[in-house]
Amino acid sequence: MIIEHVKTVILWALILTSILLTWLIWNYEPAYTDLGESEYIETEEIGEERSLSDIIMPDQIIIHEEENRYWIHPFNENYENIMEILGSVEVSTLIKAGNSARPQQENTYEGLELTFPGRIQADWLLEMMEFKDPAIPLSTVDRILFFVNPSSADSDVSIRLYSFEEEEVYQAGTRLSLNELNQLFSSFNNDRTAVESLLLDTSSEAFPEIHYVPSEAMNMTGYVYQTKDISPDSLIQLLFSDPRNVKMYFPGNGEQQYTDGNRMINILQSESDRNRIQILDYYHHPGAQNEQSDRSAVQTSLEFVNGHSGWTDKYILEDWRENGNNDRVFYRMHVNGLPVIRSGANREEYHTIQMSRTGNQITEYVRPLFELHEELSQSEISLPSFEEVVGYIEEDNTLVFDLIEDIRIGHYMIQRQSYFSFEPSWFVKQRGTWQQINIRDGGTGELIDREAEPSGLE
Repeated sequence: MIIEHVKTVILWALILTSILLTWLIWNYEPAYTDLGESEYIETEEIGEERSLSDIIMPDQIIIHEEENRYWIHPFNENYENIMEILGSVEVSTLIKAGNSARPQQENTYEGLELTFPGRIQADWLLEMMEFKDPAIPLSTVDRILFFVNPSSADSDVSIRLYSFEEEEVYQAGTRLSLNELNQLFSSFNNDRTAVESLLLDTSSEAFPEIHYVPSEAMNMTGYVYQTKDISPDSLIQLLFSDPRNVKMYFPGNGEQQYTDGNRMINILQSESDRNRIQILDYYHHPGAQNEQSDRSAVQTSLEFVNGHSGWTDKYILEDWRENGNNDRVFYRMHVNGLPVIRSGANREEYHTIQMSRTGNQITEYVRPLFELHEELSQSEISLPSFEEVVGYIEEDNTLVFDLIEDIRIGHYMIQRQSYFSFEPSWFVKQRGTWQQINIRDGGTGELIDREAEPSGLE
């Protein structure tokens, strides 16, 4: 009997406990702590975003008037304005042109020839121009020619796309009228220089690469700019996925190193107190990358820099290479239309942006940590004609004319404390290396005795 009473008491205790717990669950209100607003780390924007049409620009635009040829000066955004006009011209369906359309020195016509510092992937043209048919039957394009086509019944002006890699030419009609082309010519009557054609590489007689060099002396402008440093802290915030996990080291020689175990940034600094240029060298090791990207290395590099608004000054695509394992992209600084080819510091990284890609990832990113801020002064510099340049080249023992790959006018950059000077000069490229010819002010014609710089992706 007592056992039965004990069981009853225990049962009622369990029932009442269950009811109490149920009531507590129904009426429970958790005590949340107000965390306030999330912490926001503000980063300074480095520059801006850009499109393909901003980073792809001709290195020369040549007017052809039958036997006469003229180099349109690239100054004062002339090339940008021309590309904007030509980019709105509708192009009809491309067809393969005959052998007579292949580049030859003796070819004469009225037209506008666009040469590029490196080849262009053909499908990029779809973003730069108005093609009626998006199927471009070429992989790469090196030159574009708009020319008066008297044999065409549909259009006054036709277009030709040249591919030196494939040794093919494709042609189409355009909506550009003869009157519009003549107006374009006349708008540069006071901003052009006569040129002559030049063959440097004679290995391909069927598809020669013709160069154009000024046939008369020119007065050009040199510039002095004050510069502004780009903060490494901003890039550290932007290039690391979690900057709070980044550790800093000082390996020596003024170098700073930052890493989160997966990415690394080296801030390299020149040893001279007079030349305090910093260079960013970024590495990312994403591990095994078996998948190949369906986008070009150039497009990947453009998106990468756009991702941190990293475009400063004027950088133009000069070269790119894809081999499946280590793709490379090379951009060169331009000042008022002319490329910066060499520098007094003997460091190409001071005036170029270079990137490597493995799979879908940018694995290396090298760039200078400064930008041009304010123009301080200008000076007039006289440059001789190509005929005089040939004489200086023949006198120099280090050059062999048959080995020269390119000859052109560009800027030589010199840093003096907080400002930079950019001086127009003649340059020659031999065995993948650009060298400056010292022929100003009655110079001897000898090449300036400086350490050679490699060019592009040689």
